[in-house]
Amino acid sequence: DRASLCAMAGMARGNLKVDFDAKLDSIAWTGQCVVCKSEIQTKLRALLDQSDCGGDYDMGCEGGGLVCSKEGCHYQGYLTDMCGKNMCQDDGTSHNHCTECKGFGRCLGD
Repeated sequence: DRASLCAMAGMARGNLKVDFDAKLDSIAWTGQCVVCKSEIQTKLRALLDQSDCGGDYDMGCEGGGLVCSKEGCHYQGYLTDMCGKNMCQDDGTSHNHCTECKGFGRCLGD
């Protein structure tokens, strides 16, 4: 396994907040759960471990880096377009980061 190219591109472009003193356990993204509306805080480690392709959306997004920690909520998803200008949550259907493109690649949005 390798680190997510999308997350690495997001770090390089300054799209992800990274506390280099905390390293991999720093909170890189904060947002709202699309299911229960609770706050989701996602560590850099989880985003680097996230798959560059969300093809597992029919299996609960097991490869996604976003996980709601509220008891009873089972939301898991992807943070897509970390590498671009429209970073947002995705259920995996539109998370596809080109791993063959130049440099760290880019999200294709399909």
